[in-house]
Amino acid sequence: MVTIMRSCYLYIISPPSPLPSPPLPVLPSPLTLFSPRPSPPPCWFSLCISYIFKERNVTKWFSDKIMVEALRASCVSDSDRCFVVPAFNLHITNSYLLPDTSKKTKHKTAIVKKNLNPVWNHSYSYENLAIDELRNRVLELTVWDFDRGSSNDFLGGMRLGLGNKTEPWDDSQGLEIEAWQMMLERPNRWHEYTMNLRSSMDSQVE
Repeated sequence: MVTIMRSCYLYIISPPSPLPSPPLPVLPSPLTLFSPRPSPPPCWFSLCISYIFKERNVTKWFSDKIMVEALRASCVSDSDRCFVVPAFNLHITNSYLLPDTSKKTKHKTAIVKKNLNPVWNHSYSYENLAIDELRNRVLELTVWDFDRGSSNDFLGGMRLGLGNKTEPWDDSQGLEIEAWQMMLERPNRWHEYTMNLRSSMDSQVE
């Protein structure tokens, strides 16, 4: 008797894998929706300074004056935390030679209307200043948004000096020190600088 064995095969067919679901959109959290807006870019200011003196004799040098030329600036207004710039921006620059804040050392540029990038090219000078005196003086410049009938809005400022930190106003830093030092070391020539303005004129002296 002959026995015939037949092989049986069981095929299991798996159901097809489901297609991947599309990613859900990432919604900002409520904290993100109501977080403060980023600060606008800082104001910058360009100026030229020069220490002018004459030689009176071989052994001694006498100073004549400091020449300053306010060139241009660029500012962005963020009134009420919005980046909407008022239509009538009138930019003006004030200058003092500290510690004297009287009218004797005050200089003011002309008003530039409806312009966030004002150009002044305004020159002025401080007379009869010896170099030793200038080591303890500070040139302060501030930029303002002029408002007729109300107080002006402060946009930024700088203090050029050696940063001796002996007085609250003698708090120059970084490029402010470099500009003043270069003017004293290399007189009778123009030195042009462009630097970011301080957002506050509070003293940096601790």
